Amino acid sequence: MNKRFLPVIIFLFASCVFAFANTFLFIGDSITDGNWGSPSGYPCSTDQRNQWDKNHLLGHGYVEMIAGELSGNSPEEEYEFINRGISGETLNQIAARWDNDVIAHKPDVVSLLAGTNDIHYWLENNPSSLTEFDFTHYRQELDSLIDYTHSRLPDTKIVVCTPFVAKAGYVGNSSNFELRKAGVDSIAAIIREIVIERKSGKVELVDFNILTDKLAEENPEMSYWVWDGIHPTTAMHYRMAKEWLSPSTDFIYVSEDNEKMAEGKFEPTWESLKQYEVPEWFRDAKFGIWAHWGPQCVEGSGDWMARSLYQEGSDAYKYHVEKYGHPSEVGFKDILPLFKAENWNPDSLVSLYKSVGAKYFMVLGNHHDNFDLWDSQYQHWNSKNIGAERDILAEWSEAAKKNDLPFGVSLHADHAWIWYEPAQRYDRHGEKSGVYYDGKLSKKDGKGKWWEGLDPQMLYQQDHEPSYGSWSDGMIHSQWGWENGASKPSREFVTNFYDRTLDVINRYKPDLLYFDVTVLPFYPISDAGLKIASHFYNSDMEKNEGKLEGVIFGKILDDEQKKTMVWDVERGAPNQISEIPWQTCTCIGGWHYNNSIYENNWYKSASQVVKLLADVVSKNGNLLLNIPLRGDGTFDEKEYEILLELRNWMNQNGEAIYATRPWIKFGEGPIADADIKINAQGFNEDAYTKASSSEIRFTTKGDDLYAIALGWPENGIIEIKSVSLDNFPTYNIELLGYGPVKFSQDGKGVRVKLPKEKTNQIAPVLKLMKK
Repeated sequence: MNKRFLPVIIFLFASCVFAFANTFLFIGDSITDGNWGSPSGYPCSTDQRNQWDKNHLLGHGYVEMIAGELSGNSPEEEYEFINRGISGETLNQIAARWDNDVIAHKPDVVSLLAGTNDIHYWLENNPSSLTEFDFTHYRQELDSLIDYTHSRLPDTKIVVCTPFVAKAGYVGNSSNFELRKAGVDSIAAIIREIVIERKSGKVELVDFNILTDKLAEENPEMSYWVWDGIHPTTAMHYRMAKEWLSPSTDFIYVSEDNEKMAEGKFEPTWESLKQYEVPEWFRDAKFGIWAHWGPQCVEGSGDWMARSLYQEGSDAYKYHVEKYGHPSEVGFKDILPLFKAENWNPDSLVSLYKSVGAKYFMVLGNHHDNFDLWDSQYQHWNSKNIGAERDILAEWSEAAKKNDLPFGVSLHADHAWIWYEPAQRYDRHGEKSGVYYDGKLSKKDGKGKWWEGLDPQMLYQQDHEPSYGSWSDGMIHSQWGWENGASKPSREFVTNFYDRTLDVINRYKPDLLYFDVTVLPFYPISDAGLKIASHFYNSDMEKNEGKLEGVIFGKILDDEQKKTMVWDVERGAPNQISEIPWQTCTCIGGWHYNNSIYENNWYKSASQVVKLLADVVSKNGNLLLNIPLRGDGTFDEKEYEILLELRNWMNQNGEAIYATRPWIKFGEGPIADADIKINAQGFNEDAYTKASSSEIRFTTKGDDLYAIALGWPENGIIEIKSVSLDNFPTYNIELLGYGPVKFSQDGKGVRVKLPKEKTNQIAPVLKLMKK
């Protein structure tokens, strides 16, 4: 391993917040204002506090441990730590100093802690009520501060810390302590929501509020506090450091005893993976189809049903109880034998997908449900042993080869550890109240059952303490990157996923590998993802006689990580051209088959799919489209009609899509000009599916420019303002599927008259040829 890169790796282990950062700035409440607590637990004077400040780090004790890690391992690196915390300030007061205290320093990371004083000063004037405290305004102010910071410092990461109070000293003795804590807890909840909504790698969360509650339970005497519930002792600073740096001390190294990582050009380091270049075939392909299909399609109650059936009161829970039984008796393990794929014909499906225009084909290898859809040697809960009794991956792979389509596999089971945690629950209401669901079962409980000899824990993986807030159904979204109190997986679990993934790579030799994770599997708490990536690239080069043709997809990547794999945006897109090729994945319905979507006609139309495709391709991206299949392996008649309509458009207009590259701008129109943000890993596609004929998207091929209008104009005239005599003097324009059309061009743009009869029912495509 490159020794120069080692410190950076250690830094990444500490927290994904600090990747590739050198300057850290801390600002906010009293905790950031030096070291309030002496080792003996008494407060220090201001002079002493400054002397003990140790380069402004003790106020944020968990970062001091990072500094110690760095100084001990990378003396040649220079890291700057700046503390601008001032005691007793509210969010508004901190914001008023923001230009001088933050913007002027241009930090890589700014850590903000505020909110305790906002509640403190309110209760001084309103000691008996929080009813009129404007929590909405607090949220707006924090949102505005984050937006303002990123408008001035777009690359700066903001770590938002939750405020806290603990029952100690005068705070604990105050008559309004419960109100004080309720107010601070409410602000902490607002901060969590803001971070979850903005989950993009540029805003992160440190949940001190959770930690203080945890310590209060462990030590009711509150010896971690000096004289109130806000100012910690040195011992508390150490605990904060230990808690939030646990990934650095509990880093999970996978075992290669079963599956040896392939050696070659690529090593399991970020620096080595930067050698990756996106293959030209993928850049030319532009459009792929995904069969996101598995046993969760059996009930037809939608995506994540294997988790939702354990969430009392949810639609999936109600449907499961009514049709199959209570999850304490009939859980997801009992749905697996019903996944028989009795009408599944992979050859005819893949052949149809190719005729629709797909240039690559992706399938589900396993989902968060932890069930392998192949003859898995490391997971006995698989499709060869149970249900269909077929090696589904092998048959999909063979069908892709027959149709000469690059073959991809998506693997999602690395999150089963926390995803299945509701299976540990029980009903809180009704006649089954208090009866645990089947996620608690073990192998010995199977005697005399259909699953005798199988261990339910190999499926559910719930023989562990649940994550913090596990009974909150939405908490998992803030823990997806193994942060914020997520239960850390065992080495056995991580290694098992690593073994299963290499098993797929070695046996089925996929061309594409998709992970539904932040960056890579188990990032940043394990080396598993880096090892899988290097193994895949080296194996692919061996398969292709020294040329790397493989593609790995990862989500929520920073600019450096985008150089190591293909960035995948789920159900969304950036509103600009990306210099590096990328992909969006979306679906005409839900990721798993959903009867409600069928019954209510909620599928995306072929027109909406084309609008997304044209927009994505104009920005140097590819579109991967899922067509949900029912449990028996077939799609419904509504989906079939969508595929046929899409096929007709692609057959006529595909030359404006395939093997194209972006123009000098991706498009024009109200949507193109709007500032459309990506939410978490994507989730902004609704802004694009509403596009009309006023939206134009551009692609190029050779000397030709294609202008795709995202709808037919009622007046039969397409006006393109971006294409003038100055940047693209045009001698001829053709309407694909028709032929030459009349047009005029001047310094202000192009005006094209369309024929009376439409060439298709979705979108006209113009081919402009340069003089």
